[in-house]
Amino acid sequence: MDFSVDSLEQCEGQDEDQNCSKHHLNISSSYEDFNEGQGLQIDEQKISSWERWMIHKTIQDRQRQREAMEAKMERRRKEAEVRRKETERRFKANDCHRKWLNEKSQQIKQKKNNERRKKEEWEKMTELQEGDFVVPGDCVGPSTRHSPGKGVYNRGNTFYASLCGRITLKSESSGTHIVSVESCCRSVVVPEKGSVVLCKVVSVTQSYAKVLILSVNNLPLLEHLKGIIRKEEIRSTEKDTVNVFMSYHPRDIVRARVLSLGESQLYTLSTAENELGVIFATSEQNGQMIPINWSEMQCTLTGVKERRKVAKVINAVPIN
Repeated sequence: MDFSVDSLEQCEGQDEDQNCSKHHLNISSSYEDFNEGQGLQIDEQKISSWERWMIHKTIQDRQRQREAMEAKMERRRKEAEVRRKETERRFKANDCHRKWLNEKSQQIKQKKNNERRKKEEWEKMTELQEGDFVVPGDCVGPSTRHSPGKGVYNRGNTFYASLCGRITLKSESSGTHIVSVESCCRSVVVPEKGSVVLCKVVSVTQSYAKVLILSVNNLPLLEHLKGIIRKEEIRSTEKDTVNVFMSYHPRDIVRARVLSLGESQLYTLSTAENELGVIFATSEQNGQMIPINWSEMQCTLTGVKERRKVAKVINAVPIN
């Protein structure tokens, strides 16, 4: 009879009490047959006790192994489920982030396209064609496509006409076009930056003097234009000590230079040069005044001296 561990494992899956009793009977009968056949004398009670202990211990060991294996498999299954859920959550988060990025990029691209389209529409709407008639202040077109020429000035990335006339385009070797306004009336003159003008002082304050522009580059204007001479633009030196009341009086005729077109359609003028300043003045008694130095003029009737910013060259005729 084989009493190895393999023979004992056959009783593992059966009920513990029944297996033990049946196995003990089989062992007893087997040992009786063995003793009769072989004539050996074996302590049956001792073998049965050891066999009973081995069967019980083997069943307990297998039961513990099975429970440990099931617990390990359950733990691995739960860990795999947790990893699967975490992976799904990450995939969903990545998909949401990717969708958000795509939507954001589409919105930015759409916004840029709309801005570019609006800009092109505005440029096409504001740009005039060659030969169109314009007056001073009319929008000629955007400054991104052309260069300014005669009768055109740039303001806020847009070209405006400074003369009455028709638009002309001239091509250059570099490929750009120069937009100009050709005056259709030669007698119409508009001051430009750097032009020398004759003007009449209208009023004087502590910070500036208001004037009316009478002529531009020795060409009379059909309609007087408004200008302003600020305190800082009266002299080129000692600007902090300049007194506007001691430089100009109402009714003075002043030679000045155009700096720019300022606010409220007022031309900004300057007399900060030796050749610029008062060229004709009258006293309070309506007497003509003559210059005696760079900063004073004297009345020919009373001899009273008054302070002025006198121009270097005086070549003017009294203006009523």
